[in-house]
Amino acid sequence: MVVSRDRTKGPVVVGVDGSPEAARAVGWALSYARDAGLGLHLVHAYGGGGAAALRQELAAQGAAAGHAAVARRTLDEALADARAQAGPAGSTGPAADGEAGTAEGSGHEVPVDGALHLGSAAGALREASRTAALVVVGSRGHGGLTGLLLGSVAVPVSAHAACPVVVVRGTEPLTAAAAAPVVVGVDGSGESTQAVGFALAEAQRHGCPLHVVMAWDELWIGAPELQAPIPTAAELQEDAVRMVSETLAGWSDVYPDVRVTRVVERGRAAPVLLREAVGARLVVVGSRGRGGFGGLLLGSTSQTLLHRSPVDVAVVRRS
Repeated sequence: MVVSRDRTKGPVVVGVDGSPEAARAVGWALSYARDAGLGLHLVHAYGGGGAAALRQELAAQGAAAGHAAVARRTLDEALADARAQAGPAGSTGPAADGEAGTAEGSGHEVPVDGALHLGSAAGALREASRTAALVVVGSRGHGGLTGLLLGSVAVPVSAHAACPVVVVRGTEPLTAAAAAPVVVGVDGSGESTQAVGFALAEAQRHGCPLHVVMAWDELWIGAPELQAPIPTAAELQEDAVRMVSETLAGWSDVYPDVRVTRVVERGRAAPVLLREAVGARLVVVGSRGRGGFGGLLLGSTSQTLLHRSPVDVAVVRRS
């Protein structure tokens, strides 16, 4: 099911490094771009210590030209694979460092281009996120100077990107059942409201249900913003149910065809979401939550999910 999106937005950006994890990330990004009517932009960064330091090191070793050639070949191969999946072969290969090469040949369902960046992979992807609709990375990748350390960039990019970030876990496409839901964690914060919007769009795109999960625990009791008397567990459960209703308010008008199930229970956010993610197709969280003792720490929850989720993870920042 195709989701209607703002086509004035930038492309879907995906980090590549020649690893199987990155190849699957490209497939995920391409599917999203096709449904959203967006272009696909591949980013390959080589050298993780900063451009200036790396240039100095490579010059001393006399290896700059050879290293750049390896990086260009990695991007060339990723572009060829992406274009083969997107449609008929396009035109040019990658351009120089920091410049985009394009593939706009006739017949493409998704326009594909790419760019090389000398320096930090996380920095390159954060920069690209400023004009992107979505950033997609693998959960880990190749190490060393010639690889994009996707394992090390997933957390900082998801925390600081200017757009939603999807971290694709594993090397094989997810074979989710047709009814496998999208799961979203909420806590009443602005970030979780944005996460609900993204999750609903994904549920509509896949024609699947949405499970909205709210977990509360004993840390809420005695929170500084709560007035005496200290609320009971039943009252906290009632507050959580109300908070979910407030977070969902208005969304049913935008996505009337998505069947929504609410899961509200006492517990810690990460374990509850990890349980609900089993058998799902995607789990979505905000980049951070309410903070302190008054809410779910979705910042720490999102990091736990990035490392342990059985399915792909989307992290959404408040725009």
